[in-house]
Amino acid sequence: MDQYGLAEINTGLAGECEYRCGLHIPHDYVYPEIINTDTDDVLGDGKLGELVLTTLDREANPLLRYRTGDITSISHEKCKCGRTTPRIDRIKGRIDDVIFVKGIKLYPNFLESILWEMKKVIKPETWKLKIERKNGLDELTLFVRPALKGGGNIKKVLEGKLKEKIGMGFNISFDVKDEPTHKVKRIIDKRRTTK
Repeated sequence: MDQYGLAEINTGLAGECEYRCGLHIPHDYVYPEIINTDTDDVLGDGKLGELVLTTLDREANPLLRYRTGDITSISHEKCKCGRTTPRIDRIKGRIDDVIFVKGIKLYPNFLESILWEMKKVIKPETWKLKIERKNGLDELTLFVRPALKGGGNIKKVLEGKLKEKIGMGFNISFDVKDEPTHKVKRIIDKRRTTK
């Protein structure tokens, strides 16, 4: 189960219940908001933005509207478990990690989390993303190693999942070179060097 915390407020601030449909935030301890990072406007339920927390019960070091830098969304609907506390979605990335592709914000951490959800058919630790500009358009090629045989089916399933979750098309390549995982450069953005 996923948990969320930050040293500035509390290392164990929010966590999932058995239904895994968001991380419950103790609203008597912090007041959560999601804001648009460009305008600072507060966003409604289900809208992706930056998580802002205001401490309500912190002694000695209170924080007012602390911008976490984490990208997520919030829901105030009652959970299946019966709790009525606000819930944030799993963190999609950081505001400083964002890459703009085809006019859409792409968060590498969110991409990686989708790949880890598919670990039965691919090896998510092998992923790399190449971004190129061809004929004035951004083109994405995701390199990843399959965990099973039957590459054509795996490509279709992966392409569909990425289109559904991220909203853009990816070319999938299984041509992955062996590299130590800790040395892999995940994002190769060639748009600045491509004419």
